[in-house]
Amino acid sequence: MGRYGRGAAFTVDTRPGRRGTTIIEASGELDFHTGPMLRDSVLHSVTAGNPEIVLDLGGLEFLDSTGLAVLIRGLKECRAAGGAFTIACLKPGPERTLRTAGVLRLFDVYDTITTAEESFTIPNRIPPRVMSTTAR
Repeated sequence: MGRYGRGAAFTVDTRPGRRGTTIIEASGELDFHTGPMLRDSVLHSVTAGNPEIVLDLGGLEFLDSTGLAVLIRGLKECRAAGGAFTIACLKPGPERTLRTAGVLRLFDVYDTITTAEESFTIPNRIPPRVMSTTAR
């Protein structure tokens, strides 16, 4: 597992989860310059045989179109490998970006990492939190 990033602007931290998942924590600004770091972490996990990923976005402050593309690709890669790609701890700014782009509905979003991890082990997955449709 590893940690890398370019100073305080963006970091990616990957660690094993408690239920056979991989936790990937992304903090800072996910954009054109930093997207490849997250993409590489997700692809490494999937190719290593760990396609059940919880993406902790509790420290993510900004998300642009490149970041959206990285998240969508991560979702597709995990599903293609028989796993799942969930998001935990989504902050209002990135949530608004996902909603505005019309892709929020593609992701299972949970308030905590623990709840996201539990969704992988229960035959009838815990439903993700309902996202409000009101503008913020």
